Amino acid sequence: MVHEVDFVSQPASERIVYADTSQREEYARFERAAGLAEIVYITTRKYHLNNLSLDNWDPLHTMINSWNKIRGHIQFDADAFTYDADWARFLVKPFTLKENKQNCAGFNAEWDIKPDDPDLQPSKKLFGYFCETGGRTLTRKDIEKLISGIGVRGINFKLAKNIAEIPAIPKTPTQSELKARVQKGPYGTPNFPYNLARVYSVDFAAF
Repeated sequence: MVHEVDFVSQPASERIVYADTSQREEYARFERAAGLAEIVYITTRKYHLNNLSLDNWDPLHTMINSWNKIRGHIQFDADAFTYDADWARFLVKPFTLKENKQNCAGFNAEWDIKPDDPDLQPSKKLFGYFCETGGRTLTRKDIEKLISGIGVRGINFKLAKNIAEIPAIPKTPTQSELKARVQKGPYGTPNFPYNLARVYSVDFAAF
């Protein structure tokens, strides 16, 4: 199985891929001495249809509050800001965890908008959060550097030729077993898989 999301060249502690005929979703968790990150990447799949996009209007703070590990411990005490990482434009929201005063930031990016979609919805979406350990500060520059360390194969780093084709999702473990590992664990989110793909109607009269 080819995984698509990388983060500051650290091996993931957990990766779960969930897919159907219209979308592919990957959950990845990265744990290191300096902190924790959880990321979800969603992209449409063009097996049968080309007129697919991702439909999601949830605000960033709703996404941040959905993670199992930090839900109920979040204190928003800073304004959101945008960061242009060249390959995608991120909306970022800093926050702290009430009990241990960990400094964190949630982020969301959407891109690859279909020009024939009347609602101009994206076909790719990446979102998540990271937290520093031990009460370490997390400046805006630190946040931007961390976001710049996120990589998506074929988007902002090259996909090797011998793994350019993403193989089919294996039958074992089942898709139900995979999504349960993200939904019910101490990490992850009960919203996975997000199932955001939708078919849009093309207005040919506009061309």
